[in-house]
Amino acid sequence: VFVESLEYDDYGVPNLERRVAEDASYFVWLVALVFKRNDGGEDPEGWPAPDPGNRVHLGQLAFSVLEKVARIPGTKAGECELDVGTLQSWVAEARRQGRLFGRADAVDDRIGQLLSQEARDGSSSWPSRPVCEAMEAVATKALASGFLVGVLNSRGVVRGSDRGGPERELAARYRAWAEPLAFESPFVSQVLERIATSYDRDATYWDSEAARRQRMEL
Repeated sequence: VFVESLEYDDYGVPNLERRVAEDASYFVWLVALVFKRNDGGEDPEGWPAPDPGNRVHLGQLAFSVLEKVARIPGTKAGECELDVGTLQSWVAEARRQGRLFGRADAVDDRIGQLLSQEARDGSSSWPSRPVCEAMEAVATKALASGFLVGVLNSRGVVRGSDRGGPERELAARYRAWAEPLAFESPFVSQVLERIATSYDRDATYWDSEAARRQRMEL
């Protein structure tokens, strides 16, 4: 059933997202197909790939699923708010299985990337309180790294200006989100500040590139 569930078409992603959001063990199975154990242990026979010869193909499919999934566990149908209890239980179970199967850091990293996909609805605060509470309960380097990577990758390749103005605006946005969280959610605040700093660096780079091109045209 697990293997068949990876075969999806354009209509299958929402179903896979729902499966991931409702079943932490399915999420860990996907992670296990992509990442090897780092504790020197051995996986149960036939898990995560029933056919070892098909492991590479399944790993590629699993990675594609993980990259597409954006539904946060605890999302209620037809509602914008997350159920904090459901989210925290899902995170705790995923992390428990991550440790059990020797993939603690990989699971934390992918949890961070998943949580980074929470919709930015234009409000003055982000992430939401449930996501902040879930992140504060974990507060690992792997989670922080995954969240940062998820945010940066979600922007894609964008270059609509010769200078660093767009990146400077993004840095200001994430810093504005970080500041109010400094006391209540210090871990999340620090992660958001790291994102802002990354965009600061990008802005400086594009400013330098624009100046270099200008000098070459003279």
